[in-house]
Amino acid sequence: MVAISQELSSSLDLGHLTPIIFANLRRITNYDYAVLALLEAEGRSLRMHAVDPLPSCEPLVAEGRTIPLEQAISAQAIATRNITYLSQEDLDRMNTALANKIRGAGVQSICCVPLFSGNQALGTLSCGSQRENAFRPQDAEYLLQVASQLAAAIHNARAYREIDQLKDRLAQEKRYLENEIRSELRIDEIVGNSSALKRVLEHAAIVGDTDSTVLITGETGTGKEQVARAIHSMSRRKDRNFIKLNCAAIPTGLLESELFGHEKGAFTGAVSPKVGRLELADKGTLFLDEVEDIPL
Repeated sequence: MVAISQELSSSLDLGHLTPIIFANLRRITNYDYAVLALLEAEGRSLRMHAVDPLPSCEPLVAEGRTIPLEQAISAQAIATRNITYLSQEDLDRMNTALANKIRGAGVQSICCVPLFSGNQALGTLSCGSQRENAFRPQDAEYLLQVASQLAAAIHNARAYREIDQLKDRLAQEKRYLENEIRSELRIDEIVGNSSALKRVLEHAAIVGDTDSTVLITGETGTGKEQVARAIHSMSRRKDRNFIKLNCAAIPTGLLESELFGHEKGAFTGAVSPKVGRLELADKGTLFLDEVEDIPL
């Protein structure tokens, strides 16, 4: 327990930690295979995060595979929030493809330990053995203590990842806004007293109070962007981002990436994740300049 505790407190990378955890578990419980499965965000499926397979045998379930929760052998452990034991007869009664595969590999007993952080179910730690009645009461007590520490480590790792993603997003927003400031002179006021200009600003104030999409037309140089910024400044979104995209300046092949962003490796040249303009403008205003240049 001390060894596992030290390892879990030393890193937030579960990929690095799970082989060490499995090695310590195997010393105590003498299992033949183990699986760490984590619930997906919607809570309806389990993803096989890490697998310690049977010796000289292909993995009974592949790492990264997702299984509907109702088909998982550890579903009862999550539902009851307690350790469950499965025998050969239990696997036969399940009669699912996975249960039959495990049964066919000669596994005779399984111990499924739920992972909870407070009231939130995170997943399960399952150990299997090719021996009958392989897991003793003292094994269960030990596994529950491991599960408690492992659940805390998973919760911390997820929280760290969310903070890291938020940090990256803020950095990208900062870079975008700095580029905006450098690229153009920002004029915050529209100056003029003509009846036509007053009528435009009255219309801007009306639509600024709504969440409606607005089409601004006019010849080049008549101040369409200034009107857009005026609408933004008179709206409930004024404290959020005003994000501009010049549709005429973006090649057609890159327009989707600019609007919706992309993940690393999504296409050739995507060497890092990119936040799209739509996400940057969340709860703010997105200004599509020269919108008529977007292909249908």
